[in-house]
Amino acid sequence: MNFQALKEIYTEAEVDEAIALYKEGLKAIVEEGQSFDMKGRTLTMVDVEEMRKTLAWYANIKISYSSESSVKSGPQINVARPGRD
Repeated sequence: MNFQALKEIYTEAEVDEAIALYKEGLKAIVEEGQSFDMKGRTLTMVDVEEMRKTLAWYANIKISYSSESSVKSGPQINVARPGRD
């Protein structure tokens, strides 16, 4: 998925807000055994897997914001030829 394109839809502040909301919901459900109301929908333990996927999705958008200002991560391949004497 092209997370760079999603930056045109969501501002970084909106992504941060969504991440905080999903974290709060997961904590309420998993750690405290409560249900959680999110935008008119009551979420329970049944919804935890989908919440984790959505949180990871938002986290990837967040990473795409931070990757603009940082050095590329991941493996780098540098092709070099030995010098001739």
